[in-house]
Order: sequence, then structure tokens, then C-alpha cells
Amino acid sequence: MTSTLTRQSARRPKPAATWVPREHGAWSWLISPVLAGAIVGGPHLHQLPLLGVALAGYLFFNAASLWAKMPSARRGQAVRPMLVYGLVGALLVVTLVRTTDWGVVSWLGLMLVPLALAFALTLRGAGRSLGSGLATALASSALTLVAIEPDLGRFLRGYRPEWGWAFMLVYGLTACTLFAVKSMIRERTSNRFLAASIGWHVAWVLATGVGALHGLPWVWPAYFAVATTRSAALPLYVRANPLKPMTIGLVELGFTLVLLGLLVWPGVS
Repeated sequence: MTSTLTRQSARRPKPAATWVPREHGAWSWLISPVLAGAIVGGPHLHQLPLLGVALAGYLFFNAASLWAKMPSARRGQAVRPMLVYGLVGALLVVTLVRTTDWGVVSWLGLMLVPLALAFALTLRGAGRSLGSGLATALASSALTLVAIEPDLGRFLRGYRPEWGWAFMLVYGLTACTLFAVKSMIRERTSNRFLAASIGWHVAWVLATGVGALHGLPWVWPAYFAVATTRSAALPLYVRANPLKPMTIGLVELGFTLVLLGLLVWPGVS
């Protein structure tokens, strides 16, 4: 009887992760851009509620995405998390405005555009597609700029090239991680996707190389060259020797930590 219960338990589907997402790698996508902005623009009080808004927004987006994919009879499971995280997020937005001013709302409005695209893809059943991932990576990377200067008007009037490079570097790595992880898990057997991943990485070597000709430290092309080597070698290794998602995630976390360290020294100028 025990074995029968064990088999039944094994066959029983896991409950939907409406409260806590199972994609734990996404936490780095939220925390590292705010840290990058604090490194480049200096620490400021508004960065704390900004991080809270990002986390609450991600939790709300996760619950809403699951709601969209659930059969109508089960959607009630996602309603309470959506309401709770939506309320918490709204309170944190108010706190964010009080620590800055209303100019931050313009930033949040811009970030909703790629998030709306990602949600639209979710409604079409493509929530885990490359396009959806690149859109959410764009929104999360924009947190770097909000952490640097929360007022969009002041950001545009006082724009500095190092701000743009900080955003580009964070987005470049975030999207590189997206390509690399997919090439080792969901697209592990696809030579076409592997080629696209390597091509994306090479593009960032070239982009940072051009930047180095105009003042960006040369360590950044070298950094993306190492990431490019990883994008080719590790997926090929994984095809013959599968790695646990946790192991793959730790490798990518290592690249993120190195990026943050390089933003401290030598920085972006």
C-alpha cells in the first residue's frame, strides 16, 4: 500500500507556484540591476523601495502569468497572490515616490511596455519564449537607470555616457544569461539556437570593443569574450554530461558577481 501511495504521489502534479516562483534565477535579474545602479550612481535612499517595487512586481507578474495559463476552474488559486502582491507593490510605489518625486512614475510607465509585451506573449502560450525573455530582461535592466537617477526628466537633462554603458552592460549580460541557460536546458539539442547564442555573445564583444575605442575600459570586451567562450563550451559539455539547473544557475550567478565587481573597478569610464 505504501508503494501505491508513493506512485500516486509521484504522479500527482505539483501545485502552481502562485506565491513563490520556481524560477529562482530571476531574483538575480531584479537585484543585480539595482546594485549596478547604486555602484555607478552612488547609493541613494530611493534604491531600497525601488528594489521592493521590482520584487513585488515580479511576484505579481508571476501570479498573473500563471492565472493566464490556468483553466478557468483553477484561476482562483492565483487571484489572492495577485491581489496581495498588487497591493504591496502599490504601497511600495507610493513610498518610492515619497523618497524621490513624481518623475519616477515616467520610468515605471516605460518599463511597463516590455512587460506588457511579455504578458501578451504569455497569453499566446509563449511565456517562455526567447522574445518574452528578452522583453523582461529589458525591463529588469532598466532598473539600473532608475537606481542611478529616478527622475526621467533629470536623467535626460543630465545624461552621462557611463549611465548608458552601465545599462547596456547589465542588459547584455542578462540577455547572454538567457541565451546560455536556454542553450543548456530547453534548447539543449538545437544547433541553431546554440549558434544564435554564440552570435549574441560575439555581438557584445564587438559592441564593447567599439566602446573601448571611446573610453570604455578594455576589460569589458575581455569579459564578454570569456562569456562567449562559456556560451560555446559549456552547452556542448552539457549535451554529453547534463548538469542540474542549480549548477547552471550558479555559473551564471558567478558571471553576474564578476560584472558587479568590474563596475566597482575599473567601472565604465
